[in-house]
Amino acid sequence: MSDGVTCLSASDILASLAFIASLLALWISWKTYDRDTHSIKVHKSIFGHPSTGWNVSISVANVGRRPISIVHKSYESPDGRHCSFSFLHPEAGSARIEEGDSVATEFKGENGQGFFRTTEEARATKFFITDSLGETYQVGFDSGKKSILQKLKIKLMSNKNQTL
Repeated sequence: MSDGVTCLSASDILASLAFIASLLALWISWKTYDRDTHSIKVHKSIFGHPSTGWNVSISVANVGRRPISIVHKSYESPDGRHCSFSFLHPEAGSARIEEGDSVATEFKGENGQGFFRTTEEARATKFFITDSLGETYQVGFDSGKKSILQKLKIKLMSNKNQTL
């Protein structure tokens, strides 16, 4: 007679342990891969004076384990105007950022004048950073507290026009 109790054989236990070990190895491999990618953090600040206008400074830090280059900066004004620039000076090309390093750029007016007339205009403007992998990030203010970085699934219009 059978009393409903099943006994596991040694091969069943060994197969179950092998399955658990392979899942653990897969998880460790994924964590290692994820840790070894690039990751950036951005800080944006507004500076200037009410009489001359306001400028925006953007600092990009590599907090990941792989170096990354930032190639473009751009903005979209509240009225829909879109402009793209080389991240640094045109002759410098891209800005390569090693692990733990950072680079900064500014949207600054000429001749001591600000790039924006008001801080509200600067806050309403959307800023974008594009890396060497073609990924575009939007930099914005989070209720005036600190900057946020949001990865976008779009490419900038100026990048598309360059390839045509």
